[in-house]
Amino acid sequence: MLAYTLPDTRFISRFFPNLIVYYGPILGKNANSNTLDNLLRQLKKEAQKRGAVRVDIRTPCPFREMHNVFVKNGYVRYDPGGEYSVVINLTKDENTLWREMNSGARRDVKRAIQSSVKIKEVADKRDLCSFYEIYVRTARRRNFVPYSFDFFNAIRLKLEPSGVAKSFLAWRGGIPIAGILNTIYNDQSVVFINASLREYWNHRPNHLLHWHSICWSKNEAKAKTFKLYHLPKSRSLKNGIDYYSFKTSLGGNLIHECYFYYKIVSQIKWQVLETPSKLLQIGNAIRILQHAQRMRKSGIA
Repeated sequence: MLAYTLPDTRFISRFFPNLIVYYGPILGKNANSNTLDNLLRQLKKEAQKRGAVRVDIRTPCPFREMHNVFVKNGYVRYDPGGEYSVVINLTKDENTLWREMNSGARRDVKRAIQSSVKIKEVADKRDLCSFYEIYVRTARRRNFVPYSFDFFNAIRLKLEPSGVAKSFLAWRGGIPIAGILNTIYNDQSVVFINASLREYWNHRPNHLLHWHSICWSKNEAKAKTFKLYHLPKSRSLKNGIDYYSFKTSLGGNLIHECYFYYKIVSQIKWQVLETPSKLLQIGNAIRILQHAQRMRKSGIA
């Protein structure tokens, strides 16, 4: 799947319109290093044609020769703090899955039910608009570039009818308060997107959404595993939120399964984007130094 931001997402994207991300798995069972080499070459051409600044790839742990192909094609491996996934075995019965959840997670699922939170699938475009509004507000809160509405609509029209994806909304009192998008591939159900309104967190809609998705993936999608990806190796607060504890509380095993690579497609555009950030960092460093000097002169330090 190739996804990129459209000009309506941010003002700056009108000048640098495409952030291209290739989501794995990128290789089939019979693939070799030549397959990966050809894929990366084609991806570079597509990125250049679309005017991309940078290409990011998240891939399952490659063999050493695969890593060498990435390096040969100019990619740099980096760790954004998300090389681990929680993998839940869905071949177990539902009662066992419930018991293997953290007691706090089970309590939060019950709390959501007691708070009259209801889970319904995204049935039409109106529901999708509600999902997208929650998603955009989540993007603002977590400071990431959101996909376009057309991207979600394409998933609804093209993927959901074939059973490759399924979206759900959490409602309370007639108000949509959280949403989840599950994708299914090779007997594996993956939480691709999870979004929520922070002012309703006390009702625990995310816990109920994930439990509902686990049950749906097992019973309806007939998936054998359920995955929550993009976790650090250990507990880490990001924007004051402990996503690690939330995801690991749902049971399953923490598995190191992927690497991240990036490649700068346009050095000129990248420098233009990076310059303000570097200037800001330099400015902050100067202000900290000046503050320390003032404190020394005043005898405080």
